[in-house]
Amino acid sequence: MSNKAKIREDAMSLNPIDDALFCKMAEDIISARGGAMSEEYVLESWENAGLSNNFIFRLAMDDTDICHEQLEVLLDTKVAKIDFKEHEKEYEHDKFRKGIRLDVYIQDKDGMVYDLEMQVGEQEKAYLPCRTRYYQSKMDGDLLAKGKSYRYLKNTIIIFICTFDPFDLNLSKYTLVTKCLEAPEMPVNNRTMTIFFNTKGDRKGLTERQKAFLDYVDGKGVQDEFTAKLDERVKFVKMDSGKKAEFMTWQQELIEQQEIGKEKAELDSIIKLLKKNKSIEEIAEWLDFTVERVSMVAKANGFV
Repeated sequence: MSNKAKIREDAMSLNPIDDALFCKMAEDIISARGGAMSEEYVLESWENAGLSNNFIFRLAMDDTDICHEQLEVLLDTKVAKIDFKEHEKEYEHDKFRKGIRLDVYIQDKDGMVYDLEMQVGEQEKAYLPCRTRYYQSKMDGDLLAKGKSYRYLKNTIIIFICTFDPFDLNLSKYTLVTKCLEAPEMPVNNRTMTIFFNTKGDRKGLTERQKAFLDYVDGKGVQDEFTAKLDERVKFVKMDSGKKAEFMTWQQELIEQQEIGKEKAELDSIIKLLKKNKSIEEIAEWLDFTVERVSMVAKANGFV
């Protein structure tokens, strides 16, 4: 291993500093560079955005009839009338625990609960099952009142529509349920189910409507009556100048968050090496940063 690679490895072995300080420093750096993106980029993103865009997907699902039919297409079964629907439903408990935001949260008249998620990015793909576990726990905690018996827990189905293969088996649908390894045939009815759809996989075993929907999300155009409705809904949403303004704000914030995350990781590396008493010049060379930038971080954190 080269000396430079060893330094990078050593840097990753130390604890990072406070997240709030990192975010503040990252925001300052982005601000100094004149912002995360140009208005032209955002406008182009709006023009190119389709159903696979989270913002557009949530707006499309605002139409209750379309949302209801979407569930029936994905689950290949009749779904009771939607009783309650909320997009970007948040679960925030306290500052020490991770909150979540669900794309589309739905309850029907029969008491079934659904979470519809559009997933484009492959970051932390290996931990998607852990993510659904955490989502499930938050949803259950919200559904069961203090002192109530567990028998009142509702049936929940979490559905992820992925534009990539979440498990790399080339399937278009992965249905995850709890089972007993010693007796696989024994039903374990904990009233939960998670389904991952993959727009890129083998369509074997899917219904024609499911195939048409996944092809539409994958950019292959209108395939049947339902995807025609979706397409019209997407066009209608994008005609709304107010929604366009909301999208521009949402997209700007999203990219800024991504840049802050990148900056945070880089600042983290600098701090770790400073803690190991490496010189500003050494750090700048090893991490391919300017001396001025490393010096700014060192001064802000009391190292010089």
